[in-house]
Amino acid sequence: MDTQRTMDFILENLAAVSTRLEKMAERQSRLEDRQSELAAELTERLLQSDERHEKHMFEIRDELRRAIRYSVEEHRRERVRRHALEEEMKQRHLEHEEGIKELRKSMQKWLERGGNGHQPS
Repeated sequence: MDTQRTMDFILENLAAVSTRLEKMAERQSRLEDRQSELAAELTERLLQSDERHEKHMFEIRDELRRAIRYSVEEHRRERVRRHALEEEMKQRHLEHEEGIKELRKSMQKWLERGGNGHQPS
């Protein structure tokens, strides 16, 4: 057995293994770098998405506040209109009752005078 050839064979194999390990380490490093880039990109996208979400939520809350305020204002105006209409209806009712009283008095006088011109029998 040739010891020198065995030693050379072992050294060549160690060199090949060492080269493969270096290449694997480089690939691993590139993968880790890419993973870090992707993580940073994902984090940035998530932050942007969160900012957009918060902006939309603020806009929705603002619209809801405005809609509620308008609704309350309209309810108050409607209550005033309804109250005014009720007062008008009460006044008209009183006027009608007065008119009916006047009509009754007039009818009573008419009947007392004999109605259509004939004296009551």
